[in-house]
Amino acid sequence: MTRRILSAILLLILCGVSWGQSGIWIEVRGEADLASYALPAAAQKALENARRAAVEQVCGVNLQTSSLTQEFILKGDMVSAASYGKVVKEEILEWKTLTVQKEAADIPSIILQVRMKALVEREAGQSDPAFKVKLDLNRSIYQSGEEMIIKARATQDCYLTVLNVTSQNEVIVLFPNKIHSNNFIKAGEDFVFPSGKDNALGIHLNVSVPPGEKECSEIIWVIASKDSIDFAGEIEIEGDYGFLPTLKTALETLNRWLVNIPLDRRTEAKSLYRVVG
Repeated sequence: MTRRILSAILLLILCGVSWGQSGIWIEVRGEADLASYALPAAAQKALENARRAAVEQVCGVNLQTSSLTQEFILKGDMVSAASYGKVVKEEILEWKTLTVQKEAADIPSIILQVRMKALVEREAGQSDPAFKVKLDLNRSIYQSGEEMIIKARATQDCYLTVLNVTSQNEVIVLFPNKIHSNNFIKAGEDFVFPSGKDNALGIHLNVSVPPGEKECSEIIWVIASKDSIDFAGEIEIEGDYGFLPTLKTALETLNRWLVNIPLDRRTEAKSLYRVVG
């Protein structure tokens, strides 16, 4: 399955702004062309565009996105801004389709549009260029059943959180976990999960494709913070790991957590991998 970064036409109409108890509520629209996306992916893309619009309207330009797409399926739509803000809550107001035809001879395009309210919180601080985290996987393509090994290294002492955005649009908190509650790592030292000691305890990360599918793509996302900030109280626990059942839940929960960490106190890295049956 080919990895691609896809783009859709974005139409942003600012309809209203109001202050919440924390942050700003803003009403925005986002669109995606149904000629370029299957319906579920078009819906995710339209939401991504609306979230981007909300952050940009509240916090200004210099918006950065880390959207990773795979065969028209959006994986891990986490919108961020360079010093600026995050969507921490959203309410869908309306879905509708529009027919767009610029010229009489043109083939009409069918656009999926979402209208939503988003609560945007501003982020504090400026990114620290000396604080970086490097992420490596033992492979980029796995056979179903093979074991993944995650390696990370940070330039400064920090606390590491490792997330897995699955092909089923769930987010699993791999580290810290029930076995490893201490997620502190030292600058320049390799973090390995699962390690040989983990294997001895029966901890393995064996990847697989969902039933009925031949292959899939997923994401490992690491967040390094200079301070110990636990968000485990906001997530479900399934077995040894934390669990966020949908991308919307993950977006709101993780962004509420991240927005409380100043930009100079954190850094992130993502890696897309593929699993074949």
